[in-house]
Amino acid sequence: MKRIVITATPPTPNGDLHIGHLSGPYLNADVYARYVRLQGDEPLYVSFSDHNQTYVVTTAARNNEVPMALADRYADGIRETLSMANIQTDTFHNPDERHSAFVQGFFSELFAKGKLKKKTKPVLVNVATGEHVFESYLKGHCTVCFSETSGAICEACGHPNDATTIDSPRVSLAPDTPLELREMELVYLEIEEYREQIKAFYDAKRGTWRPHLIALVDELLSKPLADYPVTYRSSWGIPAPFPGCQGQVLNVWAEMFPGLVNAANLVAERDVNNAAGTLSAKSGWNDKSQVVQFLGYDNSYFFALVHLALAFASENKYAPTAFIVTNEFYELDNFKFSTSKRHVIWGRDILKDVPADLLRYYLCLSNPEGQKINFTLTGFRELTEKRLQAPWQSLLSNILESLQAHDLNTVVLPRVSSSTRGSIYGQAQARFAHFYAAEHFSLQGVAENFSQLLSWAANRAQNVRGLPSDAARSELADLLRLIGWTIPLVTSAVMPSFANDVRRHLQLPTVQRWDEEPDAHVVRVADLTHLQRLLAF
Repeated sequence: MKRIVITATPPTPNGDLHIGHLSGPYLNADVYARYVRLQGDEPLYVSFSDHNQTYVVTTAARNNEVPMALADRYADGIRETLSMANIQTDTFHNPDERHSAFVQGFFSELFAKGKLKKKTKPVLVNVATGEHVFESYLKGHCTVCFSETSGAICEACGHPNDATTIDSPRVSLAPDTPLELREMELVYLEIEEYREQIKAFYDAKRGTWRPHLIALVDELLSKPLADYPVTYRSSWGIPAPFPGCQGQVLNVWAEMFPGLVNAANLVAERDVNNAAGTLSAKSGWNDKSQVVQFLGYDNSYFFALVHLALAFASENKYAPTAFIVTNEFYELDNFKFSTSKRHVIWGRDILKDVPADLLRYYLCLSNPEGQKINFTLTGFRELTEKRLQAPWQSLLSNILESLQAHDLNTVVLPRVSSSTRGSIYGQAQARFAHFYAAEHFSLQGVAENFSQLLSWAANRAQNVRGLPSDAARSELADLLRLIGWTIPLVTSAVMPSFANDVRRHLQLPTVQRWDEEPDAHVVRVADLTHLQRLLAF
């Protein structure tokens, strides 16, 4: 059994989770964690509420709220929405004293070893207040793709910016406020020092990681890698633990790397404590860990370069990620979902009216893996009905009619064995495993193949009525084995309630392992009729 650390980017608690969020890292990571568990390995699916983001402060200012109260309220809402979507993290906690202490200890150790440097560089300052203006406090235009951007990163192209490279800078909450460049001493990570390690790392990833991220890394490596600020002058965030840095806080995107390490360790210690009755120092994320991370493309720079450089700076005390799986933007009316602009469809608003499995299936089928996808409620209902509900109902109706035509009330499902895996049903299972694996991970592939599998099986079931009795019984046994064993298995990560309901109505054990070899089982017509009520709005 392997322990696999799975992360989803900590969401900013300046709003609830919208459909764009759910279609991205949170559903992706949940599906992958469920598949890892089916393989007999131990997933640690971790995230936390990104309380220290400056977007919490700017949203609170717009709403005339206290930032911490706003963050706590939305973090609770995010937890509820994840639960409504049947997305099960092993931890999604608010930053606490343990989190802050671990993060500060991580950076203190790097600073003591000379891996972080104090440097004086120009920053943007609010002339009226003298405040350091950065990240969400700052607006401007990207000089790479010319899109409007906040400070630190351009969400459109993924390239970083700083005070000297952002065009037409202005204060986000007060655009007419004068800004000026001033020299300020901050603590920096010299990413260029790790150029050769970074290059070698990505040379080995070509062909297994999604190409958009690799293309961004290639663009960034085509010129010197800019120093990355580990601290900002601010009162919002974790206080910088370095000497002479009073009034500075840790950059929240740098904080995220040790924050996720701490989250994995927290779960590992909790699990050992529950099992053995005593707390153990057994680590969740160490030098030998396999780490798989799910994130939106707009966060690629932080994870693919900053966090990688921090892993190298830690002298591999914490393993760099084995796989990063990115997603592109989900759009609403052809514009990017945006929490700060409230251009959204909230996840809970849909999930209170439709079963989670139907939304999960559609978010897989329309997943923005390689390009932007436009979400519409009409498309959600029409495609779900056409690609999922209709072929499922057709399959069941055709089987029930064939059973009636051959005067059969029961059919024996043959035992599933290793020899079965060479059949067309075994090949189908292998096809799904391909799309669930990290190096080929594709929710679109899973959903598309499931739709085609249902349609193929429905057509095959339609032809059973004209077969001789013995041949019909054999064919029906195969089709029912598909319904009872294969379909719940290959869909259990995407539509867990549906998979469990199928097995429950057929009086079969729930899905436990990908390589299961269940015994023969008798299926009754009465059991099948219950399945027709599944997958309905």
